Order: sequence, then C-alpha cells, then structure tokens
Amino acid sequence: MSNLKQQVLNQTNNGFDFFKFIITELELKEVNKCEPTYNPFYNDTKPSLSIYFNDAYERWYFKDFGDESYSGDVFDFAAHHYQLDSKSDFFKILKLMITDLKIEIEDAYSQEIAKVINIFSYKLTYKNGDGIKDAFAYFKQFGISESILKEYRVRAVNCAYSSTTSNEIKTKLFKEKEQYIAYEDIYFAKLYCPNPKNFFYIGNKPKDFVFGINQIFNRAHKAKKFPELLVLTGGEKDVLTLTTLGFDAVSLNSETSSLPSSLYNLLDAYKNILIFYDNDDTGIRNANKIKNLLEQRYNVSICTLPKEIDGKYIKDVSDYMKQDLPISALNQIIKDSINNQIHIPLSDVVTKLDKQFKDNSPILPEWLYGKLPKFLNELLLHFNDSEERDLAFISSLTVLSSCFPKVSGYYGHGKVSANLYFFVSAPASAGKGVMMYSKRLASGIQKHLLAEYKIAFKKYLADYEDYKINSRKNPDVDEPEFPKQKALFIPANTSISKMIQMLGANKNFGIIFESEGDTLSTSLKNDWANYSDILRKAAHHETVSLARKANDEFIEIENPCLSVCLSGTPNQFEALIGGVENGLTSRFLFYELTNVKPWKNQFSVPDSAREVAYQQASDYISKLWQRQTTSEETIVRVPDFVARLHTEFFTEKFDGLRLSHGDDIIASVRRHGLISFRIMMLLAIFRHLEQNEWLPEFLDVTEEDAKIALVITEVLMVHLENVFKRLDGGAVLNKLNSKQRSLFEALPDTFNKKLYIEMSAQKGIKIDAGEKYIRDFIKYGAINRVDQGQYRKVS
Repeated sequence: MSNLKQQVLNQTNNGFDFFKFIITELELKEVNKCEPTYNPFYNDTKPSLSIYFNDAYERWYFKDFGDESYSGDVFDFAAHHYQLDSKSDFFKILKLMITDLKIEIEDAYSQEIAKVINIFSYKLTYKNGDGIKDAFAYFKQFGISESILKEYRVRAVNCAYSSTTSNEIKTKLFKEKEQYIAYEDIYFAKLYCPNPKNFFYIGNKPKDFVFGINQIFNRAHKAKKFPELLVLTGGEKDVLTLTTLGFDAVSLNSETSSLPSSLYNLLDAYKNILIFYDNDDTGIRNANKIKNLLEQRYNVSICTLPKEIDGKYIKDVSDYMKQDLPISALNQIIKDSINNQIHIPLSDVVTKLDKQFKDNSPILPEWLYGKLPKFLNELLLHFNDSEERDLAFISSLTVLSSCFPKVSGYYGHGKVSANLYFFVSAPASAGKGVMMYSKRLASGIQKHLLAEYKIAFKKYLADYEDYKINSRKNPDVDEPEFPKQKALFIPANTSISKMIQMLGANKNFGIIFESEGDTLSTSLKNDWANYSDILRKAAHHETVSLARKANDEFIEIENPCLSVCLSGTPNQFEALIGGVENGLTSRFLFYELTNVKPWKNQFSVPDSAREVAYQQASDYISKLWQRQTTSEETIVRVPDFVARLHTEFFTEKFDGLRLSHGDDIIASVRRHGLISFRIMMLLAIFRHLEQNEWLPEFLDVTEEDAKIALVITEVLMVHLENVFKRLDGGAVLNKLNSKQRSLFEALPDTFNKKLYIEMSAQKGIKIDAGEKYIRDFIKYGAINRVDQGQYRKVS
C-alpha cells in the first residue's frame, strides 16, 4: 500500500496537483504556500483555507481556520472530496485519485487491485475437463448421481489452486496422493480431501453461508412450490445424498453452528423440519440444541440413525448409503421421525413462499443506486419500491441505448453501439407500468424528428410546385425527393419493409417499445412482419435486407442499431421466445416480477416532481441527440484492468452456468458479456457528462462503472437462469405426447415403481406402454432413477 501511496505523491508534485484539480483558481503565494482560498466543501464566506507544503511529511497539507475539522494531508482532502472515510476507504480514495488525474501506475498497482477485489477471489482447475467424472468416482459409493454433482457444482480439482485474500495472493500445491474435492460457490470454495481427511476454505466465504439453499430456491421457483419436508443435516456430503434420495436438504458451516438469519426465511416455507445430524455425541447434542431453538415456531423433529445395522457401523446418512442398506428402510426411519402436528398457519406459509420466489428473482443492491451517474440517480430517486426502481432503471438504459448514434466501442474485434434488448416478465398488475416513464426519455427526440419532418414536408410541397412550373419549360429538371419521415420509436406490429425503412430514415437507429409482449409475438407469426431474423441480426449490427419480387423492391440497411424494450406476462414471453434454442433468448436481458402489487389509492395526487424530472430529462436527451448531427464520433475504451475484470467475471460465469445448465446456455453467457460492455458504455457517457457539456473523441470506462455494470449483469443473469430453466423445462415436456405429459404431471416429485404402475393404470395406460413411457422420461431428462425402482423428477 505504501508503495502505491508514494507513487501517487511522486506523480502529483507531492499532492499539489490534486489540490489544483479540485480548486482550479488555486495560486502559489510562495514556493511552499498558496494564497488563502475558499473551502470547496461548504458555503465558505471568507477565504480561510490554507494550503501549504509540510516539510516533515514531504507532501502538501490543508487547514481551514474557519472550521478546523477540515485539516490534514492531501489524502484527507481527497476523502472530503469523494465523501469517503480516509482510513477505511483509503485504497478506494487512491484509486479515484489515480482515475481522475490519469496517473500512470506501474504494474504493481494491478496486484494491489487484485488484493481488494471481492468479486473474483479464487481460481481452480479441474481434473479431466470439468472434474465431474472424477468426483463421481468418489461420490457414487454414497448413491450420489452425476446430475446432483453438476447441480451443486461439486468437482474434483487438479493439484493446485490460487486464492486472493485481503492481504495476499496464495497458491498451494497438493501432495500427489491427495485427492481434493471442491464444493464451489461463486465467491469461495470448500476444498475437501477424503483421505487423509482434511478441508479448508479459499476465497471470501460469507459468515452465514448455508450449503444447498440456492439449489432449493431454484427447484422451488420452477415447481412454484416447496415440498413438505426440509432436512437440516451436518455436512455437504449428506446434503448431496439426501437430495439424490428426493429430499430438500441444507447444511450449516458445521454441526456446532448457530442458525443464520437467512435460514429462517427458508424454514418458514416448510410444513416439517427434520434435523438429521451424526449419531455421535456431538451430533445428538447439537441436534437437540437446534430443536430447542426452533420448536416454538416450527414442526421440528430429530432423526437419529442406529449406530449399527446388520453388524455395519453407521454414523450418518452417507454411511447408510455406503453400506448398501435398503432405501425403503431409510425412508421409513425418516417418516417415523417426523412430527406431523401443524403449528404454522397456511396463510403464513403462502406469504413466505411469495417472499422466497422474490428472493430468487433478486433486485439490484440498494448501494448501487447511490453510485450511478448523477443524471440516472436523480431520476431513480422518484421510485420507492425496489422492483419498480429496477424496472425504471434497466428500461431507461434500454431506451437511452438508442439515443447516442455517434458513440461506439470495440468488443470481440468488432465495432458495436450501446443498444440493449430487455424483456420484463410479470403477471398482470405486478407494477411493470413504471416502464412507460422510460419511454418519455426519448419522447423529446420523437417530437424533434416529427417537427423536422413537418418542415421538410412543407419545403417539399413548395419545391414540388416550383418543379411543376419549371418542368413545363425544362423537362430535364429533377423532381424533388419526397421526404422520409423519421421516428425513433418503431411500432412492433409494423411490416418488415416498413421497419427497415424507418431504421434507414433515422440513420439506422430505432427503438421497439411495447408494454404488451404479445403485440410483438403476434407480429412474428405473420409473414409480413416475421422479423425475428432482423432482431437477431440487429443485435450485432449485421446487415439486414429485404427483397420483394412483386414490387421489384430491395431494401438494405448496413449496421442497424436497434433497441428493444418489452414487457408482458410469462405466457406472452414464452409465446415470443419459444424455447432456449431460439436465438432471441440469448440476446435479451430479463427481469421477472413474481408478486402482485397491493391496491393503491387511484385518486391520489400525481407525483408532480417525477413528471417534471422526466420532462426535463427528455429535453436534455433531445438536445444531446441534436448535437450529434454535427459532432464527431466518440469511441468508448476499456482499460486493461477493466478488461481483466470482465474476463475473470465471465470466465467464472461461463464455467459455472455451463456446468449447471449444459451447452444450451453458452450463447446467453457470451452475449451477456457484450451486454455488460454496452451497459459500461452508457454509464461512461453519463459519468463524463456530469462535468462536461459533450463527449470527447475517446472515453475510458472507469473501474467503478465497470463493477456497477458487472453487478447489474450478475443480478440479471440470475433472472436469465430462471427464464432458462422454465424454457428448458417446457422444452422437455414438449417432447412428450399428451398421454405421457398427463401421466408425468400427475406423478409426485419422488415415486417408486409400484406407485408408477398404479397411476399409469388410473390413466388407462397399459403396462407395456407405461414401461416405454418411463424410459422416455429418463431419455428426455424428465426424471432420474435414484435407486432400483426409485425415481425422482428432475427439477
């Protein structure tokens, strides 16, 4: 840290340049002292701020004789300027000073940055590719399937790892005979060696981490329900074993851990809670301790396995499976352990369910809004509801992404503009109407283009009258060209040819903004408006063209720059996208609303401040648009350290999501990389315009805006996963015929062969046909065989 601090001092004349950067009128009175000046941090009425060189510390200092709380060295002064704490936020202050003064720091700075980046804190490599088969070689003895290992991101790792902490970057080599298994989360991993037994954590493990909780939310989100039973168990291996057997299970950091607050919201969703710890003294003691904590609120009970069965020692459920003992007997032990009294009112459970689904469709973090550029932040202060504010923000970015035709950047060796595609999936009355405020941001441009057209049309009429008169005398005189009507907003129900014409008239830029997704999906079903191909190409600025034989018509637009902002119900969304194979899926940002908003007073006074703010914003954006007609192009650049940040983030996402969802999600991950850069471009634009009237020839993305863009992407990729799971699940069911589908939907989450035969007979399905159906269910990935005659639906 001291080396970096000294580099900043060396390159700023011992701090004087930063004082001059903030107080531009600052003047030297003597070699080591400035003329008294006004304090920029409050409404100073007298020039009582003294800025001087401190010989003892070899840097410039400041002291306000009107308010002596303002005193210290240049870094304390910077802390006041950035409104940060000079001690706890010192590294951030240094980074902001470096960015603002454009200081060149040697490569050691990038290592310093690596020490404090919390997003990417460890790196692993895996055995034989993804490490799944090598992990399965160990876990199969406990009855744990490969699909469960993929779902929970459990992999065998190679002989080394690297981990970044707040103090240093560590690396470790394992001994040749040691086989380590990684239980991975995004921010940390637990490394476990079965023989000799050993484990440790790398990365940044949250204090209240609960293993298995995310996977439970994912399954519940797809099924739109929780099962009746949740099992609290003592370790990751037991969670995997119980999940393979068809139970929802989680484990804490250890059997001696207290219950984190995050777990209580999950517990509220279940009818029964079962504590299934080891049957040794520690396990039994802590199981009773947790039961005492929970039993006043939940239907909680303890399951304890016998220490010996048929002469075989049993410690936990994984040991039970390893000894190849009957699953039916284990299920009976669990069933007999459950206390079936109902303590929680059903209404309370339903309320908690809604909360869980909301938690699994996360909102953007609160702190992010305070970090946004001023233009965006001031608009979003008018929204109190978190989800409504998210929608207003992302839809605003989408609309604004088509308002800067002279701004571009380079991504993947190609030149791209900032255009975004965004879809909000929500039930009726869920609050998606706030998106209409975003449309207002470009309404000033729309009015300007209409006014331009009216002027051009009047001129055309006058010129045409002159042409009629002159053409009688001179047949060779040119007929005036009919003006093209420009419009930034393109109706979703327009024809292909009209859409391309409108894009061309407006210099290749345009926005499709529809509050009902079926307007677009209906259009895509018509031959005259089936422009799904155009949407896919325009997302990457590929040339779009149209040739019609009837009118000898040929239209071509190079470098189309289209933005799309849509909202609709889940059914409208699925009608538009179809399935994961549709290329449109990977080109959209998604946001899911799951809760219906409560009734509001429909006669309350409108928020006039919000109306005024959006009107002023619209006027401002219109002026920026008009200025671009005479301005030069701006190229948004990504500094090397931002490129590394982006690469590390999406390498992690690529590996993790591919492991969880297979190759079908790869295109979405790759294109979200491009989308995140486009968000960086928009943030860079408005960050620069905070203190400048217009954009320079080159504009660099700051580290802060890069991180903001990646946090936005991180949250929206959770929504992408939810959408992907729903579409992928639908794709599986679409492979089944009507009888198969009817039977599949009637089956419980877990079932045995006897129950399956009984339910098949109830549906009028013969035994031979039923045998074929269950083979098809397994083939299409709809169910897994967890044991002989035991099956579980794939969540």
